[in-house]
Amino acid sequence: MLRMIKADAYFPYRRMFGLFALGLSLLLGGFFILGLLVGTVPLGKLFHLQADAHRAADFIIRLRFNREIAAIFCGGMLAMGSAMLQALTRNAMVAPDLTGLTSLGCLLIVVCEILWLKSPVMNVVMGTAGAMLGFILCFSFTKNQQSSNRLGVILAGISISFTATAFLQLLILNAPQDLDDYLHFLTGTLYAINDETVTLIIMMALVALPAALMLSKYFNVLTLDDQTCHSIGVPMKRYRVYCFMTASVLIGTSVIGVGNMGFLGIVAPNLARILVGNRPRYVFVLSFLVGALMYLLADTLGRCLISPAEIPAGLMTNMMSAPLFLYILFRYFRGQYEWN
Repeated sequence: MLRMIKADAYFPYRRMFGLFALGLSLLLGGFFILGLLVGTVPLGKLFHLQADAHRAADFIIRLRFNREIAAIFCGGMLAMGSAMLQALTRNAMVAPDLTGLTSLGCLLIVVCEILWLKSPVMNVVMGTAGAMLGFILCFSFTKNQQSSNRLGVILAGISISFTATAFLQLLILNAPQDLDDYLHFLTGTLYAINDETVTLIIMMALVALPAALMLSKYFNVLTLDDQTCHSIGVPMKRYRVYCFMTASVLIGTSVIGVGNMGFLGIVAPNLARILVGNRPRYVFVLSFLVGALMYLLADTLGRCLISPAEIPAGLMTNMMSAPLFLYILFRYFRGQYEWN
């Protein structure tokens, strides 16, 4: 029965999706190469050093390559997870930072590390658990789809986010370890990334990203009410649980690498919708590309603007996202864009 439910065959942006995806992919590749070339020590100088070439290669791979890969996957996974949450709640204002998902994930990870349970695998578990907990706390506000109820989700999420952030700051300031070990959870920087964390992020991405794309075909059905889905034999609750768990894994995995990324989760999916409308599969793919591109660009600019000092990528992302969000609001108030 599910196969009988098809989206509009004359979707206006269908033929443009490939062009947008190709363009964003080329930009992503270009900024990836640029990120390897620039930094405190330009790439050209590395190969003029008297030391052997192995040291130069090790410097690039361990410090720059890892950061670039982490920026792409963490930024993209957070954006795709946000797009899934927005589709699940039918609320384009829902984002991991506004609903407390990333803050709770960071909080549980820091608690785990302070208790000497520090490991990348445990961080993924805690980050995912924090995302699930935050969504569950807000889920009671999504039982109906009234506009006031949607505002309630945002208000509840902001309260959860502020509370979790307050406890996170308290723990970090009183942590027995070095403050720098946890500072990236507040600022969203990539300086603490390492080989083991990058490997785990890639492994989780290889599982969660295909799962999200496979589930995207069900989101056209999930926009229907429960009674209609039940009448056509679609198990709504099961699909919602699958989608919810996949989105939590995407968001939780992004948290272990870069912490709180701020406004990225709300801007990237909405920009994707402006480009390709509300087709879930298209929105998910472009959300990943837009999120990855924005965070990679933010990290590269943060390393270059005041070199040899560094602006955290999370702060750069907020500065980049704020005007984009104002643009989205401008289109919305002019009637050129719908939240639903």
